Amino acid sequence: WFVAQWPSGSMGGSGRRGDSRSPPRRGGGSRRGDSRRRGRYSPPPRGRSSRYSPPRRSRSRGGGRGGQRDRSGSRDRRPPPRREEFGRIPPPARREEPKKEFTVTDEQKNNSVECNGYLYAAIDFTPPSQLAPWPTTAPKVYDYKTKTDLSVTKTQTLPSGWELAEPSDEVVEKVIKPFPWGTHLLVCNEGKSYWTSQGDNPGKFEAIWDYDKHPGRYTLKAKFGMRSSWHGIIFIKTINKVI
Repeated sequence: WFVAQWPSGSMGGSGRRGDSRSPPRRGGGSRRGDSRRRGRYSPPPRGRSSRYSPPRRSRSRGGGRGGQRDRSGSRDRRPPPRREEFGRIPPPARREEPKKEFTVTDEQKNNSVECNGYLYAAIDFTPPSQLAPWPTTAPKVYDYKTKTDLSVTKTQTLPSGWELAEPSDEVVEKVIKPFPWGTHLLVCNEGKSYWTSQGDNPGKFEAIWDYDKHPGRYTLKAKFGMRSSWHGIIFIKTINKVI
């Protein structure tokens, strides 16, 4: 009797004879496309039908791919150049407005009062010696609806070469106070109104009389109640000296 000795490993495992398969490779198999699964790059097919597009570049401020950072971990952010390095642009030269040329008519000159070379007048050129059409006393019967007469609040045109007068102390004493000007109050620039010789307190400041300003025109706003009896005219002067 004898015992047959079989090669080692031939009967182990699954029991198959002569299992001479080699051990599997690392990475799992040798199928096609496994390199793509493992992250390896495969060149795109050549030809017109290729849909391959190159990778987009990062728009990050750090530059490079995805905003590469330096070794310290902070992005390379350089400050923009200062404006002084390019040179500062000087401002444009200021142009002086040319003086408006105008002529004063005889009617305007006769209905004006001169002071320091300028002519002062009412906007409608009412004579300085003309009296006011009614007194300053309030009407016997009035209410909150009673307002200034329409002859006072009508729109007046500013003549060429004239502007609203500034009420300096000298102008008030020499031009406004001594004359009636056909009104109770002369309305100067910014609505400052002063009593004429026919007012309650000649030469004194009374109140701000509002007005509407249009291109080349002015309109006094109406007063109500007790002040509805006030008569006012806009006071103007020449822009340039005429004497």
